[in-house]
Formats: sequence, structure tokens, C-alpha cells
Amino acid sequence: MNQVIISTNERSVFHDPYCPYVNRIQKKYRKQIREDDAIRKGYCECKFCRSVRGITYKYRQTSNMDIYYDKVDDAMCVKTDVGFWKIFWRDVSQDWHLFHMNHKGWKHFDKNLPAKVLMRGSFHRQEDFKPTSHVNKILSYIKSHDHNYKLAEEDIRKMSKRTSHQRKHYKQQKNRKKRENIKNVYRIFNQLEKENNNDLSNS
Repeated sequence: MNQVIISTNERSVFHDPYCPYVNRIQKKYRKQIREDDAIRKGYCECKFCRSVRGITYKYRQTSNMDIYYDKVDDAMCVKTDVGFWKIFWRDVSQDWHLFHMNHKGWKHFDKNLPAKVLMRGSFHRQEDFKPTSHVNKILSYIKSHDHNYKLAEEDIRKMSKRTSHQRKHYKQQKNRKKRENIKNVYRIFNQLEKENNNDLSNS
């Protein structure tokens, strides 16, 4: 069970230990207890802590990832070296949904752009990731996904193929590499043909 912070001076709300409002409680009244004990004592959850903004704040403090809050979409955002992600909370289904910024097309990912610009980019639903109520699962998925993406850029043979998703991603990258190689061959042939035609016209 989660540990939370309460004020013994007033029986109102409990906070996540990383909530900035904890600092407003005098140290002599500040106490850490189990969440279920706090609820039993009549405390209710801090509105900031349970908001997307509050949860974003928590994971920005506790993870080693670049995490941001998107005020416009009320979403948690994650920026990595190779991608930008948006995480939305759905009240109806009570879970988080993951979206990935497009790498091509309109407003696509550019690692040199700041997060506030990337937030307004073009995104697609990450279909192979099932919605979850656990943010840690999403962050682990993002780390694994982007690590594999880096390996694909270096050498697809290095990609992990332990899970069904990783095997699927490996096949996708393998097919992409094949298409790129075919395009490169056609590009070379076209260049050679153009040079040959130029030689004939100059002779």
C-alpha cells in the first residue's frame, strides 16, 4: 500500500510524498502513514496529487526521464533521444492511453525542438500497447521501445526479439531496411542512367 503524508493538525487531505504542497505542512505536524489508514482516519486525496499535472510532477521528480505536462491537452509527455510521447488519462475506462509522435509527415518529431513545440505535433495511437492504470508500465515500455529503435538504426541484428511485440517490431524494421535498400539501388541505377545519357549527348 502507498505511503502518504498527512497533517496531524487538521484532518482534511493526504498527499503523495512528492507533492509540492507537503512543504506547506509544518514539520512537527507532518506524518507519513499508509494510504488506507489515512482514508480510515477521514482524510481524502489531494486534488493536485490525483490530477494529471500532479502525477506528471511526481514522475518528473522520481524518474530519470524527461517528463513534461501539456496544459492544453491535460497530458503527460515524455521526450527521449528518438521520440516524443503523450500519455492521456481516460476517466471512463480509468486507465492511461499512449500516443507516439509521428516521425514523418506534418509536424513530425525533431529531437532539436523543445518539448513545448513538440507537444503541438502530430501523434498516432500506439496500437500495440494496451491501456493500463500503471504509469510505470508505460515508462518501461517507452524505454524498451526507444532502445530497440536505436538498435534498429545501428544494426537490426542487435534488436531484442524476446517478446511478441519486439519480434513484430524487428520484422517491421527488417522490411523497412529492405525497402530502403531497393530504393537505394533504383537511385543508383537512375543516377548511372542519367550520367550515361549525358555522356551520349555530349559525344
